[in-house]
Amino acid sequence: MPSYIQQIRRIPKLGKSESVLQHSIERLKSLNHRGNVNFTVSASGESAGAIATDIPFSSVSDLELFHDAFRSSLDSIESFDEIAEECAKVELQIYRVVEPGVQPDGCAKYNARNILVAKRGEVENGIATLRELRSTFETLTPLITVPVGVNADIVRAVAQLASLEIRAVVQ
Repeated sequence: MPSYIQQIRRIPKLGKSESVLQHSIERLKSLNHRGNVNFTVSASGESAGAIATDIPFSSVSDLELFHDAFRSSLDSIESFDEIAEECAKVELQIYRVVEPGVQPDGCAKYNARNILVAKRGEVENGIATLRELRSTFETLTPLITVPVGVNADIVRAVAQLASLEIRAVVQ
């Protein structure tokens, strides 16, 4: 079960979405590490067209070893930079897993992400509310994460869906 997730979020330049997506998939496969590459199908503003690579780690030590291996590999750095050249923006984010999610039977086809911004100092109340809400769901169990090293007022709930039909039922 992951304790941390390294996310690489890329916003492709116009006309580069498919190339960024395919290169991101190839790069993840080359790491021989679990993870997924996903893209936005419904968003606006800055999130529109985002392609994210999510790489889970069982401990912060494993995450640090991954970073050390990346920084010591010229091939890894060059590959990262080649993909970044096709992007308008690249962001790196580490998330700490507060509550693990449950993948649907079969496999996940969609991730429904909900990002909540709590009032300053109220993030624990936001987490408690999400925990309570998640216990009421019968068809899905969202992952709850908080970012590491940035805005301490953010809580994310990510539900993995086998179909958009499930999302319609939950709303």
